[in-house]
Amino acid sequence: MYYYIGNIKNVRSITTFCFAFFLVLQACSEKKSMVLNAPKNEFINSAPAIILVHGFYGSFLRSSSTKRRTFLTASSLLFNTINIGYQTPIKDLPRASLELEGMFGSISIVPYLFEVDVYNKLAKTLANETNYQVIPLVYDWREHSIEAVRKLDNLIEELKDKGVEKITIIAHSMGGLVVSYYLGFGVQNPQEGLMNWSGAKKVNRVVFLGTPFRGAMSILKNMELGGGYFFNSKMIPPENYQSFPSSYILLPSLAEAIEPKSMKSVPLDLHSDSFWMDHRLGLFRVNKKISEESILARKKYIKEQMANAYIFRERSVYMRSGQWSAPRELKVLNVIGHTNPTLDKAAFNTKNNRFYFSESDSFAFDTDILYRDGDGTVTVSSATVPPALEPNTKTIMTSYQHAELFSDPDVYSEIKATLME
Repeated sequence: MYYYIGNIKNVRSITTFCFAFFLVLQACSEKKSMVLNAPKNEFINSAPAIILVHGFYGSFLRSSSTKRRTFLTASSLLFNTINIGYQTPIKDLPRASLELEGMFGSISIVPYLFEVDVYNKLAKTLANETNYQVIPLVYDWREHSIEAVRKLDNLIEELKDKGVEKITIIAHSMGGLVVSYYLGFGVQNPQEGLMNWSGAKKVNRVVFLGTPFRGAMSILKNMELGGGYFFNSKMIPPENYQSFPSSYILLPSLAEAIEPKSMKSVPLDLHSDSFWMDHRLGLFRVNKKISEESILARKKYIKEQMANAYIFRERSVYMRSGQWSAPRELKVLNVIGHTNPTLDKAAFNTKNNRFYFSESDSFAFDTDILYRDGDGTVTVSSATVPPALEPNTKTIMTSYQHAELFSDPDVYSEIKATLME
């Protein structure tokens, strides 16, 4: 008996020590992570400027009340499930009151031993090796992208007021959709905007890095199954993704699925609210009884998000060439990742309205048919620029994956060459 109790005491002591050690580790990780923010107005000068626009997941989020970081922490990277749900009118949907902390520079996982660089090296190297000042555009990547568009215009106007004459935008992933819309429509309301290239007239160069102009199937997977970052694939629950307005913008507009038994192609109208309702997808796939009020709120929210996402994508992606072509002075570099299998389709069982993104117990099929060439997140075809930008664009390919496209030395050299033109 004594031996047994002694073991229990040892276990408790070890558990207490490990828990305390982990708390210290997490606190140190937060402090050692590099956070990028735009300099205060008085530190901006008239030198040429690079505006660095991050993508989905690209900024730290913290509690509005405690100021403690919620996304991204060492614990959530490794094993925790977190709640970063967007504030929606749906009362029974998980939500969190969060605010921006800054753009990912680097993320410390084990202080002094292991960290993941995101945008810090790119920003630092460009600032050291060129005559440009590098200014991050930090935005809440969960929001509708029009909010980031307005922030971008405010920053550009601020630079213009400081006498900056040469402005280059480097946009990664979803940040490219923000910039694409801005180039053609400025800050006009997507529902009413007319293409006038007002944004393009304010900048000189644009670099797109792995932009999902035609969407990314991975967002549908996250909305159905949940997803995460780096080592933890279950960090963010599906209900969180379903609450993000940005998720609906990233959905592929011309998507298709494979029916696993017949192997026939099934069209997916992912920007139709009725498609989601009819098949009980996303916010309509619930495992508990919900009130009539919640059902109506979900219907209204989905309808609004689908409509808003569709018109934004129409404006920013399906710009036609011809009389609406971009100003000749605008130079564009488009970086596309290839040689990496990239999710392009889903298997969809029309009987139970379930998506499958890998081989399941229910169906045995060749999962290779769900993939196409890309950077691991965005397919080559999705990353191709809209027609109206083609005459202004130089496209280069890299075998580097989505989060590392700008780590390719050849890509970096091309970016520098673009800045020097």
